[in-house]
Amino acid sequence: MNNLEYLNEISKTSRPVKTGKGANGFGTIIKIAVAGIAVFVLLLIIGMVIGKKSDSTANLGPQIYLRTTNLEKTVTTYNRSLRSSKLRSIGLTLSSTLTGAINQMDPTFKNSISKNKELTVSETEYIAELENTLTTAKLNGMLDRTYANQMQLQTALLLSMLEQAINHTKDENLKNIYTQYQSNLYTANADFTNYSSSD
Repeated sequence: MNNLEYLNEISKTSRPVKTGKGANGFGTIIKIAVAGIAVFVLLLIIGMVIGKKSDSTANLGPQIYLRTTNLEKTVTTYNRSLRSSKLRSIGLTLSSTLTGAINQMDPTFKNSISKNKELTVSETEYIAELENTLTTAKLNGMLDRTYANQMQLQTALLLSMLEQAINHTKDENLKNIYTQYQSNLYTANADFTNYSSSD
């Protein structure tokens, strides 16, 4: 076999094999099936994300209520240990704002909270962490500064949650409660911010 015959022989074996219509049609079916599965999975993921988002907005009201209730107890506990009379006064104003909001939200959320164990546990852990921070600061003689910073942070977080709740709730009565609560919290947040920056 000379070189030319050898090269011709190699080129014959490397040429693509022609397939019939049946084989080509089977490939198309597989492509359509794979595309269909991909679209189904994508729709499933989108549905889960939307479901989770609507679930989190549904839990927003109870979360605000629980956070407010827990924070009010914390403010009352640590406010009496503050050295600064000005900071104690700001804390009392915050406590009054929180108590007013709790009283307004009670009829809507008080009875339903006990059914939401997961939220109750997470909010209990959240407030325990805050109280641990304040207790450590108290033991180290830094309660006033830490309290002011933490309350500034906590009121800012509540304001953010209230903004979301106002945008998502369809209940006009609840929306009015949130709006009034938000307005009162802005004042408390500004007071803590001013105190922290002047300290």
